[in-house]
Amino acid sequence: MGEVLRACGKQVFVGGNIGNPLLSEVFNITADSVVVLELSSFQLQPLRKSPHIGVILNLSPNHLDHHRSMDEYAEAKEGIFRYQGPSDYAVLNLDNSWTRSMGSKCPARCVFFSRREKVPGGVYVRGDEVIVDIEGAGRGVALSFDDIKVPGGHNIENFLAVAAVTALAGCDFEYLRSVARDFTGVENRIEFVAEKRGVKFYNDSSATAPSRSIAGIQSFAAPIVLIAGGSGKNLSFESLGEVIAERVKSTVLVGDTAHEIESAIRRAEKKLGRNVRTLVVDGFDEAVHVAYSEASPGDVVLLSPACASFDLFSDYKARGERFKELVKCITQCKNMKTSRRTVRHGSIDH
Repeated sequence: MGEVLRACGKQVFVGGNIGNPLLSEVFNITADSVVVLELSSFQLQPLRKSPHIGVILNLSPNHLDHHRSMDEYAEAKEGIFRYQGPSDYAVLNLDNSWTRSMGSKCPARCVFFSRREKVPGGVYVRGDEVIVDIEGAGRGVALSFDDIKVPGGHNIENFLAVAAVTALAGCDFEYLRSVARDFTGVENRIEFVAEKRGVKFYNDSSATAPSRSIAGIQSFAAPIVLIAGGSGKNLSFESLGEVIAERVKSTVLVGDTAHEIESAIRRAEKKLGRNVRTLVVDGFDEAVHVAYSEASPGDVVLLSPACASFDLFSDYKARGERFKELVKCITQCKNMKTSRRTVRHGSIDH
């Protein structure tokens, strides 16, 4: 959103959980500035003010180690539009049951986006095109899938939301298309790191919940060697286990939740009648080296932990940085030898 708004000539400040706090920029922000700010449920919970345009991309279980229930988590998220007025906008995902139901609660004008349905008055997909149909903000083909360079169906959803917000902010579609063609993503979010002997490494360390890792896994058609595990948030791994059993070639697990995820994979194997190679290791560095040893040319090594990082790292960014350091070592070494002594193999090796 920030890049598109800049491209169409606005002074833009972007902040949030991307390593860019805006407190240091407060005195540079003027009445004419546009601020694109990500707010967590923790930040939204105590607020008594909502933005001019509020966006909820989707909602799935997360942070249930902090919130008492999924209902409380959803209620916290609703703070993004709770204090809006009739001249404001709430941009919501029609395809997500939680955000769809929020539409009836919005005091502002609600603009839905959808990958699955035609949305009169909103943004939707027609074939391989993104269509904007917002009265007073824009109508027509905003961009095509070929314009979007970041991988994954969830990133198509992201661009639907970007199309809605930037149209409401008065940006022509040409700026959206131009940015989409050059935008390759941000750190720790399916970030391409390097390639060696046909194996590509991707850093998705910001995937700290199972739903985020599922989206990461579903972004690739190539065989995946997945690195997962970390500190828990009181979330279920059942759906993740099923997606791993369906889509993943090998899984390397590490951290406090390793055996919990392994158990979910085992249950999914029985349910789906499939076996997936699953390995549990004792340390993060070893997990990366073992994942590389499991990969063949044409495979993807994907760090997408489905968990927080606090068992081994200060935050997900530190975890992503360590992953990139290890990948750099792997790609620059001519001969990689990996110790497998501490690996505990999964069911197919029993």
